[in-house]
Amino acid sequence: MSLLASWVDDLIVAGKEDTVSHQKSKLKEMVPIDCGSMDEYVGCKVDIDRVERKLKFTQPVMIQSFQDEFGLPDKSSITPAVQNTSLSHVGDIISNTMISYHRKGVGKLLHMCRFTKPSIQNAVRDLSQRVKGAILDHVHAMHRVMNYCVTMKGKGWVLRPNRTWDGKDKSFEFVLEGKSDSDYAVLSRN
Repeated sequence: MSLLASWVDDLIVAGKEDTVSHQKSKLKEMVPIDCGSMDEYVGCKVDIDRVERKLKFTQPVMIQSFQDEFGLPDKSSITPAVQNTSLSHVGDIISNTMISYHRKGVGKLLHMCRFTKPSIQNAVRDLSQRVKGAILDHVHAMHRVMNYCVTMKGKGWVLRPNRTWDGKDKSFEFVLEGKSDSDYAVLSRN
């Protein structure tokens, strides 16, 4: 048995080596494809640690583009947004050039939160609701999320199985587990 997953023009085949080789041969008969080890998938760098049996997905190229294309202020951020605040609607709408700049940044952040940085989802959701009538505060908020990603560039999705499947047991179920970091949660005090 093998796993076949695709995303637009990126494809992963996973399973036992002989099964993967067979699947790759069948695919090559249908379409011209380049095959190799999985070092990158959907713009994500994939680090495979066979000793600890884990995969880690990061996006160093995207993070570098934040630094190269967006002229980020030289400061680190340990949270993606300012605590106890929301984006303002009050202010002068930025120029069309700046709106395009803002949209490009929010688009890149949407890709990042989808694939490697779930911790930025709330901040990026707020930013994505302000792409039409963005103000300068929204650009600064976008820069803060990008700075957070740069500060946390080594962090990403880690997939590590907690048990082994022999490939035969048809009733075997994979169990997904997750953690939530509430270090920055705000408690209401009465």
